[in-house]
Amino acid sequence: MKKLDAKLAQLVEFPRYVAFVWRACGPSVALRTLARTLLSTPAILRSGTLRAVDQRLSRLRPAVRDGGAVTRWARADFGLFRDILLRRCYWPDDGFVPRAGDTVVDLGANAGVFSVLAARRMSAGRVIAVEAQADEHEVLAQNIALNGVGGIVTPLLGFVGAGGSFEGSEHRQRVVDLDAVLAGVDQIALLKVDIEGSEFGLFASRPAWLRRVRRIAMEVHPPYGDPEELAALLTGEGFDVRVRPSATPQAAVYLYAVRARVARASRAELLRLLVCPDCRDGELAGLDAELVDGDVRCSMCGAAYPVRDGIPILLPASFDASGVHDEVDHLHEHKHRQADYFDRGVAEEFEIERPRGAPAAYGWLLSRKFRRSIEQLPGLDGAVVVDACCGSGMEAEMLEREGARVIAIDISEGCARRARERARRRGLDYVVVVGDVEHLPLRDGAADVSYVHDGLHHLADPASGVRELARVARGAVSINEPADALGTAAMVRLGVSLEREDAGNRVARLRAADVARELARSGLETRARRYLMYYRHEPGSVMRLASRPIARAAYRAAVTLADVALGRWGNKLQVTGRRGGAVEQTTDDRRQNVRRPEQAAGRQQTAGRQQTANGKQQRAGREAVAAEDEAA
Repeated sequence: MKKLDAKLAQLVEFPRYVAFVWRACGPSVALRTLARTLLSTPAILRSGTLRAVDQRLSRLRPAVRDGGAVTRWARADFGLFRDILLRRCYWPDDGFVPRAGDTVVDLGANAGVFSVLAARRMSAGRVIAVEAQADEHEVLAQNIALNGVGGIVTPLLGFVGAGGSFEGSEHRQRVVDLDAVLAGVDQIALLKVDIEGSEFGLFASRPAWLRRVRRIAMEVHPPYGDPEELAALLTGEGFDVRVRPSATPQAAVYLYAVRARVARASRAELLRLLVCPDCRDGELAGLDAELVDGDVRCSMCGAAYPVRDGIPILLPASFDASGVHDEVDHLHEHKHRQADYFDRGVAEEFEIERPRGAPAAYGWLLSRKFRRSIEQLPGLDGAVVVDACCGSGMEAEMLEREGARVIAIDISEGCARRARERARRRGLDYVVVVGDVEHLPLRDGAADVSYVHDGLHHLADPASGVRELARVARGAVSINEPADALGTAAMVRLGVSLEREDAGNRVARLRAADVARELARSGLETRARRYLMYYRHEPGSVMRLASRPIARAAYRAAVTLADVALGRWGNKLQVTGRRGGAVEQTTDDRRQNVRRPEQAAGRQQTAGRQQTANGKQQRAGREAVAAEDEAA
């Protein structure tokens, strides 16, 4: 029965395969594939694979489009294109795409499909392609020349590793010394490995160059060793490892390893996570760390997006920049009204500086609120965090001071400019983008954590924002919004709370069950709670009075006691969603580790993590902010 299910699964997968061929090779090749597949149906059912279709396509030798690049081939197994471009077997989990300046090492390059495709995505850089079989190495050289990437790809003939299916064969006669080849390479952005069982011998000696590898995508062959032992070895070397299991014990499995602190990404690495907001697949050609003004273009659908004053404007085509819409287009009218208000209708200096310069009680409340928003998250030190509806960057600053690498996104260009100015003044390095929380310009699972603080209540449909935040988070989601509470309804009737904000939107107050339901649909386990907190956006006389030394302690005690007594019915909602397998150390745990370093050492060694000097700098930054608040 299991064999029958596997065979039927291949037939079910076939429409996806044809769609891929249509995109990569054009409609004529796709139609020919469809016709020829009908002739291959008996072979597919006998083998339980689409291998017969791959072989027919290989004989056609079609040109293959990958993004904006068209590649041509002297010879290549089309099954490799399916593995690389459709199934993404040789790409790591962190959304990595090779860019100019990267070094990629391809061990087991075969005819060069992966090497050439990687090189075509790089305008400059280096791909080192190692192949042990002389006949395949010859085809590799032909494919490199045919695609004009000889200046990027260096083909090497020889064997690497030990053991495997090549043990004792003629392919062992020539050995490539990787220590010598990689001696001058400072960093290997990606190591792709498919060396037929020799991978166990390759890593057993823990070669010195492994410390310079950032990511690994590897086909592992169980007949020659235990994949779990290999995963444990790489974990001990500082990688976060995931193994994609196979259908049978003897079949090859795929192992993906990302160095544990790759998440402490450079600006260039953060920008690589951005994609076209319309097709959500194409990388943005021309987008680099310099953020030079001009247009960037989607490599898949060709859509163009401007970079203005160093800020990428990645709004979907449906958000017409002219602001002109049909009178019944209420959704876009709502979004434009919001964006226009926050572009112009706020106190610029207050927004850039807050909570600095505000009364100390105000800063204490905001700090307390932020702490609630992160205390159930995995530790943020080194995590990539998307701060959606970022406003003027206050939470982005707080998240970065926790050690996160932050992509701050807001639909208002004015907000984005203020967030960037905040970063400039405070020496911060988060990336600022203009984007729509309902169409985030990020790959699926691009971030460790997605975060929103008082942003979704501006939307006509907050649930759509919740779904997007879940889509882009591979680890956890933190949602912090006004709660749909009876007490709030009473406060609205009394005129203390707003039903409609100055920006023109109705305040969409959220229910915990509704948010949890949306997150659960995306596979997240949720924890929700309510709490009590009230303050005006711009503090007034009450905050100034509560900030006086004689009243400060009494005010804080009163707020704390009120929250303890009434918080479960409070006006604020905090929901954390976490995926199974997300890092189990919460921010509370990490804070305890800072307080008790002698206890933390054992836990960190077990987890394969190490407290860095960065943490001291981040704590010093937080203490400096707190000192400024206290002095206010």
